[in-house]
Amino acid sequence: MSRTAHSWICTDSFGRVTVGYFLPLGPVYRRDAGLQLGDMVAVTLMPEGPQSKALAADIVAALEAEPDAARFFDGLATFYRKNYLRWIDATKRNPSGAPNGSPSSSS
Repeated sequence: MSRTAHSWICTDSFGRVTVGYFLPLGPVYRRDAGLQLGDMVAVTLMPEGPQSKALAADIVAALEAEPDAARFFDGLATFYRKNYLRWIDATKRNPSGAPNGSPSSSS
């Protein structure tokens, strides 16, 4: 997930303490945002990477037709969602599945 803290976008992970969570902000980030150690900031969480409803119409339709596949896709980390989309795009451009766009051989 991406998050904004004090109107600055950051992608750090939350840390866990006994009473809740914290967002570690390094010294340069704090300096640039005008923050001091221990300052409270408002944090807004946002999904990161490609989201199901913002994809190409054919992919949205395919995911809507297969709820299990949609749940699987939505549960993937951004890296894996992007790789699946690259793979789908490559398949659209080269439906034969042959490497490097070469024609597939038939026996």
